Amino acid sequence: MSQATTGLLWKSLSSTISTQCRRCISQSTFPKQTRPTTAAPSMLQTRPSPAQRRTKTFKTVEEAKSRYRAGPFSWKAGLLFVGTGVGLTWYFEAEKQRMERKRIAEATKGMGRPKVGGQFELTDQNGNKFTSEDMKGRYALVYFGFTHCPDICPDELDKMAQMYDLVEKQRPGSVLPLFITCDPERDTPKVVKEYLSEFHPKFIGLTGTYDEIKAMCKLYRVYFSTPQHVKPGQDYLVDHSIYFYLMDPEGDFVEALGRQHSPSQAAKIILDHMNDWQGGWKKEDTHFSFHVLSCGIFEFQIDFEGTCILHIMRQAVRTTGLGRLVSRPLTTSPTPFRCAAAGIGCHERELSGLKRVTLPLTRLPGATKTFGSERWFSSKKPVFEAGEAPSFAFAFENCPIPGAAESLQYLNDNNIPFILLTNGGGKPEAVRVKDLSDKLGVKLSVDNFVQSHTPFQELVQGPEGLGDKTIFLTGADARKCREIAKLYGFKNVVTPADIIHAHPEVFPFELLKKSVYAGSHETLPKPIHDGTVADADALKIDAMFVFNDPRDWALDIQIITDLLLSRNGLLGTYSPKNGDASLPNGGWQQDGQPPLIFSNADLFWSTTYHQPRFGQGAFQAAVAGVWKEVTAGQAELKRTVFGKPFATTYQYAERVLDAHRKALLGKSKSGGGGGDVAPLKTVYMVGDNPESDIRGANDYSNEETEWASVLVKTGVWSQERGAPTHKPKMIVDDVKAAVEWALQREGRSAKI
Repeated sequence: MSQATTGLLWKSLSSTISTQCRRCISQSTFPKQTRPTTAAPSMLQTRPSPAQRRTKTFKTVEEAKSRYRAGPFSWKAGLLFVGTGVGLTWYFEAEKQRMERKRIAEATKGMGRPKVGGQFELTDQNGNKFTSEDMKGRYALVYFGFTHCPDICPDELDKMAQMYDLVEKQRPGSVLPLFITCDPERDTPKVVKEYLSEFHPKFIGLTGTYDEIKAMCKLYRVYFSTPQHVKPGQDYLVDHSIYFYLMDPEGDFVEALGRQHSPSQAAKIILDHMNDWQGGWKKEDTHFSFHVLSCGIFEFQIDFEGTCILHIMRQAVRTTGLGRLVSRPLTTSPTPFRCAAAGIGCHERELSGLKRVTLPLTRLPGATKTFGSERWFSSKKPVFEAGEAPSFAFAFENCPIPGAAESLQYLNDNNIPFILLTNGGGKPEAVRVKDLSDKLGVKLSVDNFVQSHTPFQELVQGPEGLGDKTIFLTGADARKCREIAKLYGFKNVVTPADIIHAHPEVFPFELLKKSVYAGSHETLPKPIHDGTVADADALKIDAMFVFNDPRDWALDIQIITDLLLSRNGLLGTYSPKNGDASLPNGGWQQDGQPPLIFSNADLFWSTTYHQPRFGQGAFQAAVAGVWKEVTAGQAELKRTVFGKPFATTYQYAERVLDAHRKALLGKSKSGGGGGDVAPLKTVYMVGDNPESDIRGANDYSNEETEWASVLVKTGVWSQERGAPTHKPKMIVDDVKAAVEWALQREGRSAKI
């Protein structure tokens, strides 16, 4: 076929197609044309066309016309259009509200506007310090009022409780409800605690001195008109705000919620601000309780989903410092756990850094005593086998000695028992162990830790025990020392704050009465003997304790001296035997005066300052100096001193070390079990203070155990001070070098 013929054929074919398409659409009266099924397919069917790509086949010409008349819109397109419009309207409205909230928040920080909020330090309802830093990491709802308010405060606190519950339901742990008193004279921590307990258990009440509360009100632009000097029982007017101040997680003011907001409206505003927040959040604190089974064994259950139970419990034990986990099932909740922590009673603790958990108290049937501590052993072969392990003792003060972290981790990994022996104090053992663990990055335990006042626990029980008697104590923070004493088992504890608050005439200087002692005192069990009360009805002190370095030396020395001069420990009396030359010690301290007990005698201690600072030994010297003047040099001051370098502390420390070694190695000090464990022969006392660490180790010894002293150069002593007053077995640079030297001395060469 020629090219001309082919062209004519295609031209004819195209004309036919065009005619058919126009006829199909325009001539609706003609019946639909069909092709016989037996006919051969035409060239139209062999070419792709738009008609073949349609998803719907029209049976009649009317259907085709109807489709084209409908245009591009359908009911689906209409729904899509309406939905899009509604969505865009909602979005722009929400964005408008968000921008308005942002404008309100930013307006409080603008130029020319007074700042609301700031740094502060107050006291909470439990007597603990609470600062502006404790607010950060979550939103805070702050309300100013006072406990004697007859109507407004109760109504507003009820409203605050509803607001808090609504927010807590949606965002658990994200808001901190704070009540700040405007009446510091009457609203003591105890009063605030009792008052807030009627509204919500999560409320935090804050109080302080007059000047602290006045400054706090100024920070929050709250009108403060409370009179400063009021008499007991005097009525006076107290002004306060009726607004709730919403503060963001960075401590900045966000918005004031007033009486025009209902609880639900206020909660919505708070939640909206939380949703807008783009900064960081503080992890929620989780409270849990536990129950003492026997012999220091705690048992509790954890109900937690979707996580490793063992990991959670390790964190719980490590965070609280309760002891070591002694049963470790790798199962899902609820699972019972046991925790060994000798010497700690039934208390409620906080578990920080974990998600919300529930720990119901459960006493399982058939519970048995469990001794010992959990250990995580290294997979490597230890340097010392169980029967060869020596014991090491280390001395730590407030700051860990350089090289200690690597050394203690090495001892843990190689099954080498050790004890931490320090002249520090002022904190519960569990808290101090946690602090050291955090600083060193090494898992430590209370079962091998002894601080200066730890041996005081042994004075609670026994025929001469002081557990049920009344003791006087002082220290850097007497309030915290009181808590420690009660943990030990002393039931009746009196501090200088208690005495000066009940009897200001004891010390006629009021410089520190309100600024230091106002929020830390408790009611005296009995009044001071003033000659008008019988001996049985007057305050009697059975022992005096100095837990750690006191701060108010003048007041403390005054009260201690009064008790040393008293008759039978009755504060306010004077013994007729004082100065009687016919009696021992010139009659001084011969009439039932309470014993005076110091926790340590360190004259100096190492701090962040480049020169050593005075310690409790300096306070002890001051007491002795005053006593010498009072007695005209006729008598020595009788006192008992614990801590290093005194033998009583080393004896106690060796008992603790022996118990820890027995728990770790499974054998007693004397061998036992067929003699497969060697007795404890050497304790390497590594410390930085020649007068306490080195002297104590050199002076203390018994028939079986040598205490070898090792002095490090990273503490109180330095070469520029000359040769140490007490010569150690070895002087090394740091703790790591001391451990390596001790291993070499034992015939085991090791590099840490």
